[in-house]
Amino acid sequence: MKHCILGIDPGVAKIGLAVVSGSSRTATDFLWAGVAKGKTNLRTIRSLWFELAHIKVHYGTKITGIVIEGQEYYLTDQERKSKPEDLIKVAFMAGAAAGICTNAFGSEDLPIKCPLPKEWKGNVPKHIKQERILKELNIPVLKHVGRGGKFPVPKPTMMVRNNVTDSCWYDILDAAGLALWGLEEL
Repeated sequence: MKHCILGIDPGVAKIGLAVVSGSSRTATDFLWAGVAKGKTNLRTIRSLWFELAHIKVHYGTKITGIVIEGQEYYLTDQERKSKPEDLIKVAFMAGAAAGICTNAFGSEDLPIKCPLPKEWKGNVPKHIKQERILKELNIPVLKHVGRGGKFPVPKPTMMVRNNVTDSCWYDILDAAGLALWGLEEL
């Protein structure tokens, strides 16, 4: 059975979104890439509402599951200087995304999963996992950007919203990875 999964990578200022279709063992088509962004939580949530409305117009009845990255504070985060209050803000955005998705797609039967990062990507560094995601989707890397030029920007073969900049792929590719995980789990 072919599934169409919406992956959501929550953040405070930016939320990565991706729609991927395929069956549990064969990925797949990367159909749609977008990002919700705003200068405040409320503006980001409002942007998410509009992006999900766009997804619903194109894929509404085809969406068979939603995967939103869950949040967890790791003791090793102290070394990275992560603040618990920042994680609470991201968890709030993940909850808002789940609520908006339930409303936007109008089905209590639509499964929503919230795997922790270690569940869907293990301990693999982000840039390496993102390269693997693109490889699994058969999408070539156009260039590398950000943080030492490590993070991939794909050559777009999917529908890409016009507000997507190179730095947005950092979040979108995690959303695509979450959607791929969802093909296996839903």
